[in-house]
Amino acid sequence: MNRIMPTGCGQQVEQGALAGTPTSPLRRWLFFVCLAAVTTASFFTYLYKYHEPAALFWDENYHITSAEKYLQRVFFLETHPPMGKFLLALGEWLLRPNQGIDKRFLTRVDFLEHDVPEGFSFVGYRLVPAVLAFLNAPLLFLAFHKLSRHALLAAGFTVPYVFDNALVVHSRGAMLDGIQIFFVLLAILCFLAALFRHRFDRRYLALAAAFGFFVGMAAMTKPNGLVVILLGFILAMKLRHWRKTVQAASACCAAFVVPVVLGWYLHFCLGTHFASSNRYHLSPRSVMIVESGQAGRLAHFPRLFWEANRYIWLDNKGVPELDECDEEENGSWWYLWPVGGRSINYRWFTPDGVHFQYLYLQCNPAVWFLVLASVVLATGFVLARIFGEHRFSSPERGLLMVGFLMLYVCYMAAMAWIEQEQVLYLYHYLLPLVFGFFLFALCTLEVRRFFHWPVGRKARAGFLLVSVILIIATFFWYAPLTYYRPLAAGQLRARALLDVWHLHQP
Repeated sequence: MNRIMPTGCGQQVEQGALAGTPTSPLRRWLFFVCLAAVTTASFFTYLYKYHEPAALFWDENYHITSAEKYLQRVFFLETHPPMGKFLLALGEWLLRPNQGIDKRFLTRVDFLEHDVPEGFSFVGYRLVPAVLAFLNAPLLFLAFHKLSRHALLAAGFTVPYVFDNALVVHSRGAMLDGIQIFFVLLAILCFLAALFRHRFDRRYLALAAAFGFFVGMAAMTKPNGLVVILLGFILAMKLRHWRKTVQAASACCAAFVVPVVLGWYLHFCLGTHFASSNRYHLSPRSVMIVESGQAGRLAHFPRLFWEANRYIWLDNKGVPELDECDEEENGSWWYLWPVGGRSINYRWFTPDGVHFQYLYLQCNPAVWFLVLASVVLATGFVLARIFGEHRFSSPERGLLMVGFLMLYVCYMAAMAWIEQEQVLYLYHYLLPLVFGFFLFALCTLEVRRFFHWPVGRKARAGFLLVSVILIIATFFWYAPLTYYRPLAAGQLRARALLDVWHLHQP
């Protein structure tokens, strides 16, 4: 067994962080009580009545048709890799709520331009996204408990996820972001376990492999999940030994390849025929392979893999640019996302012309502004460490501050570059928002002084308590936009705090 480098000075970590250290039995009891509370709250915000409204909204028009093609063995290609659509199809296959409906109309198109037939159920297609989004809360709790070593603090740090309106409304639909965040959080848990492990052994290599596997699963859901691989550099900084770094990186990369190869291979195996005239820019040779039912043969995998990923690139190149002159434009500039702009009206309905039911991608401003403040504060901490005399409470927390700030900045920089070519939307900010939750937790744990006033344990605990109360209250204020509840025009205007949100009655 090989020991990783000693952790060095500043090893003392506040046990219990902001509060005192309870006895071991009490700590265990408190851990399970807080975990149960977080899980229960997440059930009611994310999973309860997830099938409502019983109507299509936003990208469900694309993703449900893709999921149904897997069930009916129809070959197709799409903007995203296949993993997320597999899981949408899995939910429909498990529950089978539409057995009495002819669903072949879903396989003949890539985008549904009309609503679904009467009696059509969304319970199956939305099952896995809603369940995984619900499970993201206990995963975050476990990650924050690893950071703080205190269950009450971990529960408090999980509240921004459980009660964020934008995350809730988007994750309850048959869409991909809640699924991707689930795999990202599993990767982060493996990363944290490796970071805090002080022995380089088989278990460490297993954690590195698991980290790579879950990054592969996230990238196979949406390619932007690949940004999480940057946390591997933090592990390399902790190891400080080239041979151990090469061994861990090899395990990570080998595991990363597994979901990529298996995901695409299963995609080709399930596509035995075309259901429309669309051939997705495939070469004549590849079209012949699919039409002859041989797409699942290993000999054809390299050709189909290349053409499928080429199609993703071509399809994204065809996305139009942001048009700010268009009043119906739903896209927004990346630099407006941290303050919630622009909200997207996913669906609306009025029974009387006075009260409107909205399904809005609308941020919880208490959550998003706290994350923005945390990003700014974390930048200050890192700069003070580099150019000043600031010391973190432990080397691991310093590395984590650098790691999650790097994820946030690199992601946003990539979005700024991509948006020069194509329009992007507010939900592209959901992944860096999750990175911001970790920065919020780390900044709360690390702050020791506010201007000239010292900040002690009780002050940090009080700040977290006030933040939790504010987040929950704000969530319920915007809940009608999250759960399709009726509002009058004046009630909607009262919620439009910033003009960049573009909250307005249709």
